[in-house]
Amino acid sequence: MKKTTETLKTKAPESAEYTELVGLVAKLSAALQATEEKAKQQELAKAKANNKRLAEATSKMRKEYDEVGEVSFFL
Repeated sequence: MKKTTETLKTKAPESAEYTELVGLVAKLSAALQATEEKAKQQELAKAKANNKRLAEATSKMRKEYDEVGEVSFFL
């Protein structure tokens, strides 16, 4: 990244190399943003799965409580 910054500083804004480097930086930025968005979606999917699992476990415990009349926790 440091070399890219140094290269950008030495190139004239009108040059083709400068334009190419700016384009590459834009592509890398877009790819990074897409990767971050995908990671967020995966984390959200995991959280939803955990919430569903916890809701099912809670429901099961409530049913057992209703059947027995009390809840016993073993640690």
